[in-house]
Amino acid sequence: MHAEKWLENMVIKGTTRAALQHFSKQIDWPPHVLMNYPDLSANLVDAARQYFVWSKGTGGIADFLPRCNEGEIPTRINETATLLKDTCVPPPPQAGNAAKLVEHAHPEANVDAPY
Repeated sequence: MHAEKWLENMVIKGTTRAALQHFSKQIDWPPHVLMNYPDLSANLVDAARQYFVWSKGTGGIADFLPRCNEGEIPTRINETATLLKDTCVPPPPQAGNAAKLVEHAHPEANVDAPY
């Protein structure tokens, strides 16, 4: 488990200031956050935390993460995503069993297909 009590704190502490700055220029800040932090650049971390808490039900963090490059994604999220991928994607078939697996595979099953 991560050391932070809340997901918002883990994300903010695990990303870069540059990622938060870039994100802050791409969203429409809710009025209550702007009222609390009129100078976003001076209070970016606190404003981002308040935004992420406020937008928890509407996907604020889910909107933030895809805008990050790999080095800006919090380590814990990256590790968890890798673990899920490694757990859910089956290993390549053994040479002798490949024909049997393909024969019984669902015609739309293709784990290597781009999404």
